Amino acid sequence: MNLTIVSGCPAGGACGVWGYSIALTDALGEKGIDASLVNASDWSIGGFMSLVKKLRCSDNSILFQYPTAAAHRKVLPILLPLASWRNPVVSVIHEFSQGRLPSRIAIGLIASASRHVVFTNVKEAGAACRMFPWLKSKSSIIPVASAIGRGADAPRQWDVVHFGIIRPGKQIEDFIETVSRIRDLNPSALIVGAVPQQHSDFAENLKERADKINIHCSFNSNDEDVANFLSKSRIALIPFSDGMSSRRTSALSAMLNGTLLITTVAREEASLFKDKSLMASNIDELVTMTRSALLYPDQYDHITAQGEAYAKALSWPSIATLFIKVLSN
Repeated sequence: MNLTIVSGCPAGGACGVWGYSIALTDALGEKGIDASLVNASDWSIGGFMSLVKKLRCSDNSILFQYPTAAAHRKVLPILLPLASWRNPVVSVIHEFSQGRLPSRIAIGLIASASRHVVFTNVKEAGAACRMFPWLKSKSSIIPVASAIGRGADAPRQWDVVHFGIIRPGKQIEDFIETVSRIRDLNPSALIVGAVPQQHSDFAENLKERADKINIHCSFNSNDEDVANFLSKSRIALIPFSDGMSSRRTSALSAMLNGTLLITTVAREEASLFKDKSLMASNIDELVTMTRSALLYPDQYDHITAQGEAYAKALSWPSIATLFIKVLSN
């Protein structure tokens, strides 16, 4: 089977879907699939025509990742499944429920024009199929896994870490406030993540705030260093504005590395994560949970172990096998 995976990350940007696409391409390659990854970062008319021409030059099946940082709020991605009608197109929809109405309509059009649709969890599939019922008969759910591997075994030198893309809306301010409110425990704290070029000023201001309370920042580290940071941390404090879910790869990366995850309450999958993480409803609960986990770590070992086992079970080889089944039908 020959496959072209269309994803996208703008120059100087950071995109979780792009990291997912790289990991999936590698995993499919290890399964014997000739998979090539295309960075569709230019969605101007010229860029779109160039992409379509490239895709039409082969008989490859197409796996279209959407939305990406490069394609977000662009019109032409809607036309890709139609413009590539000679090639079987399977679209992977990474987010639906949090988008505004125009975004959800765009996703519905992409999905409707695709031969098959893959959602990354039950919540996103359910929300899309309620709005576009005909998608139910041609959709599957394939979970995500951590795009970051396991770090080296080493002592846990960091008490609390935040990991994710460094930009507004990622609740990093809640991490800083939580650390500021437990300064009496003198925790060693760390912020790790990639900085999109357009958010460099935000990252600089964030670092200035972090420096004032001795939070170390490591921006734009490579995957191996990120894995080692996580494996050397006791607690990963990663709140999400819309709650924890099974598609949070930053949280999965932390759990995979044996780090206790403290996050915000899952809106749709609370039962799935209640024994694998600590989930707070507000900043006061984040502070209380973090303080308790630092003072009484042994009480939370079973939660850490459950989270690690869950993340380990979501392996890229198994995910690649599920995609092969979809693409072969």
